Amino acid sequence: MRILNNPFELRSKNALLISESGEKKGELEMSEIFRLAHESGLNVALVSQNSNPPIVKLIDWGKYQYEKAKNEKKARARSKALEMKEIRLSPRINEHDFEFKRRRAEKFLAKGHALKLSLRLKGRENQFVDQAIKVIVEFSRQLAALSKIDQTPKRMGGAIVSILRPKSKQ
Repeated sequence: MRILNNPFELRSKNALLISESGEKKGELEMSEIFRLAHESGLNVALVSQNSNPPIVKLIDWGKYQYEKAKNEKKARARSKALEMKEIRLSPRINEHDFEFKRRRAEKFLAKGHALKLSLRLKGRENQFVDQAIKVIVEFSRQLAALSKIDQTPKRMGGAIVSILRPKSKQ
């Protein structure tokens, strides 16, 4: 949407006018449209130039810009909430550490964050990949009530990675 500054910016003499409230006023001459805009203290915005006749709307440009910025800010805030958090596990993790990390993961999922489970294999641990996968599968199974598996455990170099997403609240 762009603002028209004078009636001669469009090639067409007439345009379909939409009022600020959204009701169609009909096809009017551009000079009449600008006169109405001037009287009401509004701007003329071009909605669609490709239609025949072109469509214009009376709007308060400052209010339009403010609402647009406000909606973009809300969208950014929502997308930031969907941050990826990482929990690092070990193939020889002890029971207390396992429970501590599980509780931490539950908090992340409750806040709506995605969760990346990673398990780094070092040295001789690379021979026992099946044991490492069992640790990640058990961790995922215990979080099944709060999450769904987005990526099953997959080996990536010297690590095994799995991604969990929070279940949608319905």
